[in-house]
Amino acid sequence: MPDVEHREARSASLRVQLRVVHALLLREINTRFGQYRFGYVWAVAEPITHVVVLSFIFGIRSRTAAEGVEFPIFLATGIIPFVAFRNMVTRTMATVEANRALYTYPQVRPFDTLIARFVLEVVIYSLVFVLFMVGAGWVGFDVAVQDPLVVLVVFLALGLLGLGVGALACVLNDVLPDVAQMVPIILRPLYFISGIFFSVEVIPAEYRVWLLWNPVLHALELIRGHYFDAIEAHYGDPLYLAAWTFACLSFGLLTFHVYRNRLVAS
Repeated sequence: MPDVEHREARSASLRVQLRVVHALLLREINTRFGQYRFGYVWAVAEPITHVVVLSFIFGIRSRTAAEGVEFPIFLATGIIPFVAFRNMVTRTMATVEANRALYTYPQVRPFDTLIARFVLEVVIYSLVFVLFMVGAGWVGFDVAVQDPLVVLVVFLALGLLGLGVGALACVLNDVLPDVAQMVPIILRPLYFISGIFFSVEVIPAEYRVWLLWNPVLHALELIRGHYFDAIEAHYGDPLYLAAWTFACLSFGLLTFHVYRNRLVAS
């Protein structure tokens, strides 16, 4: 009998948490997009603008990144996942400050706000990715995907990596307020060394060994290797990416959990 009561109590607690996360998710959507007339458009336009502008700079169809792969599509498979990772880090880092007023309600826990932001970022950039590819296919580009399930799994792993890094940055920012300014500065060079504009194979071996320390680079290589039939992900190591994701997520969430009361009170 006590076991039944215990299971019912846990089930009721889970239902409450799911309702809280759902309410927080709706609040996040309204906060980010409801106050701007073209908020939803900007969420799609930001990464697509990167792709379009850089495609015009390098030449839309006159240049291919690999045999049979058109450069705008190659760019999109790098820029959109990277922007999703970057925004996951920065928005997770700011989650406590943005939701501080809600923590006065006993049902709302700091971890719930992390879940809501993670879900929203994954949904937004998954839709952006699909919409871009549908639009590119409509105007004549070859957007056929070889292994969509693997691409999705790697995309989620990159999101979880960003969640872990962002949760850790959230705690560090409470201890060292300058972290909020440092994180965007650190993320900026990653934009240029994560393989968004190039394939790792074209980098000389003496420089390649240093670039391959970057787990985001492995994620983009794996996405492209399983998206395009013409590209082999020789340098994308799924175990290396998994190890970084597990380590950052575990350490970030554990640190966030330990310091949650201090974060809410500060």
